[in-house]
Amino acid sequence: MATLLTAEEFLSVPSDDGVRQELVRGEVRHVSAAGGAHGRVGANLYDALMPFVRSRRLGTCFFDGTGFLLPLPLALQRRSPDGAPRDTVRSPDVAFVRRARVPAGGFGPGWVPLAPDLAVEVLSPSETASDTQEKLADYRAAGTELLWVADPARRLVTVYASDAPTRWLREGEVLEGGAVVPGFALPVTALFEDVAREG
Repeated sequence: MATLLTAEEFLSVPSDDGVRQELVRGEVRHVSAAGGAHGRVGANLYDALMPFVRSRRLGTCFFDGTGFLLPLPLALQRRSPDGAPRDTVRSPDVAFVRRARVPAGGFGPGWVPLAPDLAVEVLSPSETASDTQEKLADYRAAGTELLWVADPARRLVTVYASDAPTRWLREGEVLEGGAVVPGFALPVTALFEDVAREG
């Protein structure tokens, strides 16, 4: 049986070389290191989003590897044997938090203690559809309003917004920040710049 950890205990867990980790209901999950296409898509988005957000003082952007301690409803937190809720720490590939939600004094050395307003996941060949759906469900349950899932193999972005139907964007279309990152727009073609086409 897997050892159950709290978010605080998870902070001190060493990471194996080339392997990222998340904490899901108290259980450590290993996530494969990002490949070239994955890293390039994440960097393309961050390079566009961060200066836009900073110049307008909209909030704070985070790059790959930042852990968010998600405030999941108790109904979604499986209980440990002693009855305590199990923590979940997710690490989106890119994230954004509105200025009004940045803690007084800024962010400390531990996990970010809230759900991002925008979370971006870039699909990897090793990630299963159920893994992705579980992540998305966690973000939404914790209060994330906007989710972008970028698929480098299909050059497709799926947009999940709390106030709109799911949308699928391809090259020739534009990814927009809506009410979460007002005014932000990035052509889908730019998101997949320097990413090799498959097939």
